[in-house]
Amino acid sequence: MSKQANPAAIGSFVLGGLALLVIFVLIIAGGNFLKDERRYVIYFDGTIYGLKVGSNVMFRGVPIGYVSDIDVVSDFQTLEFEVPVYINIIPDSIKTVDPESGLIEDNEGTTLGELVKLGLRASLRSESLITGQLYIELDFHPDEPPVYRAKAADDYPEIPSIPSNIQEVIAKAQRFVSNLQSNIDVPKLAADIARIVAGLDQFVNSDETQRLTAQANLTLTE
Repeated sequence: MSKQANPAAIGSFVLGGLALLVIFVLIIAGGNFLKDERRYVIYFDGTIYGLKVGSNVMFRGVPIGYVSDIDVVSDFQTLEFEVPVYINIIPDSIKTVDPESGLIEDNEGTTLGELVKLGLRASLRSESLITGQLYIELDFHPDEPPVYRAKAADDYPEIPSIPSNIQEVIAKAQRFVSNLQSNIDVPKLAADIARIVAGLDQFVNSDETQRLTAQANLTLTE
């Protein structure tokens, strides 16, 4: 007669397994699960190709957050489209110095509005020229006036963005291609190149060119 399984032992085994799973997840997450992350939204002009969910958010090269979501907001009456980029900032990654004690402490009490007044802006930067992957760089640019691009109400505060070097390069490349297409007759250019190639082929393979080549070889041999 087989012995009946003890329900209490099975329950303890299951609870122990769940506890180990929770501890494993916390270790893999590096403790981020318990951190109070703050969410903001950024709007960029032009394309954000190369930016994806999970891309880094940096402050002067130091990771302080990540891109948590990217949406497309459309108005089909005006055919206007917006691409809000949502980022999560980990407050523990930014410290402040107490002017009285000189001690480094957590950044608490400073509002986003105060930082924007001081010149906080967001821009796109290239993380890899080979893969084309982008990341968001936060830094202070007091000379750049804040421009808010959200046309619809959002539940998260907006960080103003400024044009980045990578966006300027893309815009210049697009203008260059557009100018080429509008100012150059591509079919005529292709026909001219074909005629030049045909003329070179005829010249190289002509009898006179072959005789000159033979005479030159004979002269060099002598």
